[in-house]
Amino acid sequence: MAFYRCPYILRTGKVCNRGCYHPDGCYVHRDSPIHIPCKEYCCSELNRSKYGYCDLHARKHCKKKQYHQKKLEKMAQGDSPILIPCKKYGCSELNRSKYGYCDLHARKHRKKKQYHQKKLEKMAQGGTGMEEN
Repeated sequence: MAFYRCPYILRTGKVCNRGCYHPDGCYVHRDSPIHIPCKEYCCSELNRSKYGYCDLHARKHCKKKQYHQKKLEKMAQGDSPILIPCKKYGCSELNRSKYGYCDLHARKHRKKKQYHQKKLEKMAQGGTGMEEN
């Protein structure tokens, strides 16, 4: 069994350095969350935030995440007035298509959907959906 030193940094800024047999630290600090300094320039406050910023600086990242969640919820409802750019490479036209393509590029997807609907209707009527020559 190896002997380790606890690497946990106390609030005072000193390292715990208590002797232990577990590589994660002593029994007191083993399950403690890791405190890291804030990522913001000139701020050295220790934090446990998932963003890596202290409470003061993490606010803008939380707000950004909330905004994107609301935007995704609106898009999922389908009655969204949000315009998104066409998925086709090189096309920057904005659209509201459920396929994600502008009118010019969505034609292929609409035709494909119509083809499959007709095929399902034929199968429901008793045909196989495949014509024999």
